[in-house]
Amino acid sequence: MIKTLLTVLLFTLSLIASARAAILEWDRNPETNVLGYRVYSGLQSRVYDSVLDVGNATTNLLTQSTGIVFYAVTAYDTEGLESDFSDEVSYLWPVIPVPPSPPQRLRITGANGNGNALIILQESADLTNWTNSASALVPMAPGAPKFFRTENRYVTWP
Repeated sequence: MIKTLLTVLLFTLSLIASARAAILEWDRNPETNVLGYRVYSGLQSRVYDSVLDVGNATTNLLTQSTGIVFYAVTAYDTEGLESDFSDEVSYLWPVIPVPPSPPQRLRITGANGNGNALIILQESADLTNWTNSASALVPMAPGAPKFFRTENRYVTWP
């Protein structure tokens, strides 16, 4: 039978590959029949809405979240029994500011013989020098849709 365990949690923070992340670590349970661990998290103390089975690992990489998040760990054994929750730790994730996107404008060239026009989305950091960031050849017939999609943009106009 598995006992209450994991009374000591170490919570260390790391900045990994320019992304905000944290590493949750705990001491291995001394019982020999422990099969694995589960990491619980939630936005309220002792109210967990997420669980992750991390197998036999004693660390878990946590990725950026928002606000205060509460974490606890349990162990489970070969008989399927699960321990009580460990001591709880919480972490206030920092707010990562989103950089403003540069000013954008649409440049529409004249329609070609097929009734299509070249639509170019341009961006500028100084409103003087403009660079093309996306473009498409689109139909300009009355009633034609006024949008185009690129790999990471959806562009529309009136």
